[in-house]
Amino acid sequence: MSSDDFHFLDILSSVPNNVRRHGGDIVEFIESLIDFVAEESRETIQSSSWLPESMKPPAPLPPPPTDFSIAPANVLEQVTDWISRNRAEAAAIATFLGTGAFLIWRNRRSHNKRRRAKRSALGGAKTEVVVLAGSPQSPLTRSLSLDLESRGFIVYIPVSSFSEEQYVKSQSRADILPLTLDITSDSSRQQAVQKFTTYITSLYHFHPRHPPSRKHLTAFIVVPSPSSSYATASLTSLAPSTWSDALNSQLLAPFVTTQAFLSLIKAQKSRIVVLTSSIIPSLTPPFHAVESVVTGGIEKWIHTLRAEMQVKGVDVVQVKMGSFDYRTVPGTNQQLVYYPKGNDSDIQVSDEKGSSLRELHHGVFDAISGRARGTIFVGKGSSTYSFVGRWVPKGLVGWMMGVRKGIVEGEKDERLLSSEGSAEWEKVEQSD
Repeated sequence: MSSDDFHFLDILSSVPNNVRRHGGDIVEFIESLIDFVAEESRETIQSSSWLPESMKPPAPLPPPPTDFSIAPANVLEQVTDWISRNRAEAAAIATFLGTGAFLIWRNRRSHNKRRRAKRSALGGAKTEVVVLAGSPQSPLTRSLSLDLESRGFIVYIPVSSFSEEQYVKSQSRADILPLTLDITSDSSRQQAVQKFTTYITSLYHFHPRHPPSRKHLTAFIVVPSPSSSYATASLTSLAPSTWSDALNSQLLAPFVTTQAFLSLIKAQKSRIVVLTSSIIPSLTPPFHAVESVVTGGIEKWIHTLRAEMQVKGVDVVQVKMGSFDYRTVPGTNQQLVYYPKGNDSDIQVSDEKGSSLRELHHGVFDAISGRARGTIFVGKGSSTYSFVGRWVPKGLVGWMMGVRKGIVEGEKDERLLSSEGSAEWEKVEQSD
């Protein structure tokens, strides 16, 4: 067969397919036309007013209503299926939302608590006494004394000199009183504590119509010295007299003062609250050996004191402080937080604003009232730097603070500038 014959056969074989396709198109067109004509006729007949209702075709039924109650079930099923397929992501989201809700709830609850000292049931006189063992000139001592006095406490501040006594009296507060206590003399110290014990245990007539009542020693608070009072220098340049002064005034003085009141504290079932710095002792940066050693000694003393007082029914609470904004009280005492700036030989001091003193006041009140126990963290960076100092490698911590091998080794020219209680390191150059 020739090629023309094959071509003719191909045309013949395609005829049925073309007929089927064109036939289907014609049928679909006829059906759509019939549907259109029927719909138009139905609408025309239904809208005709001259035709009786009995002869009009029935109206088409409305579409079935959508059941919206099925949607939530479908959404719930989808959420359940997603959680079953993504357990890790679902657990992370639940943890994040739960932690955020808990922190918000705890913060609101903490601010809504009523923090006031107890008063006498008869007459409403002040009966709760607090001893604030710290330097009277310290902004921290002054801030705490004013806050506790405003909350209804009678505050006594131990003083060892006439100038400190006059400083306390100059505050012109009726319930902030000096307590003369010479810790260098055993007999003088015992007499002062015995006189104070008599004052606490004696009966007082606060009102002629009410029976007499006694005062109560609620808490004994140990306030640390400000960071600016510690010597800041390298170990090679610290004189023995510097160590001796620091250990006597910052370590031995609180030990002896607390020891003098232990008998009264055990008899009154008072609480012992010890405030300590958290940032510098946790990081142990260079040139801060004195503060690190003193705070470390105080923390070990707290552990021993807590173990001994626990069997006597006396709670010992440690308050680890971060950085606070002391601009509301005379004397600025910002925590020293180091960060690298410029080249490796620059060590700067951050003057970033700290937490409000209200947070510290709330923490101290919760400690002396029994709402907080053990060790609590208050202030900006207190818990964070404690975690970093405990778990992060020391080499990494030093690198984050800008400490390099060439900086801390060898002899250096160190200069420390002091201005109104704040310190700033100048450039530390390695000598030849």
